[in-house]
Amino acid sequence: PSSQSVSGKRKTGENCAAVLASKIEEMKKEGIEISCVLTDSESDFTKTRKILANKFKDIVFGPCLAHSLDLLAEDIGKLDFISTPISKAKRIIDMVKTTICCELS
Repeated sequence: PSSQSVSGKRKTGENCAAVLASKIEEMKKEGIEISCVLTDSESDFTKTRKILANKFKDIVFGPCLAHSLDLLAEDIGKLDFISTPISKAKRIIDMVKTTICCELS
């Protein structure tokens, strides 16, 4: 598939969806199977994913995986059975760092 310049176009959900839709259609014509498309997590791309999901029912459209995993890790870190041991481990690490630094001084 060829690249396409989008300079000069506003980055809206509609414009991004149009560009991606043309690329998806081009790839499908070439026999390339697409099962999933991941985009940036910002709001323009949320709209883009919704537009494309309505047009291409056989493709899963999702937000940036790295960003999603980061948000998941933050939420997991707030659970008591996770946050308590992490907090204790941080205190131990701080104590070890302080002890080693004091001994080196």
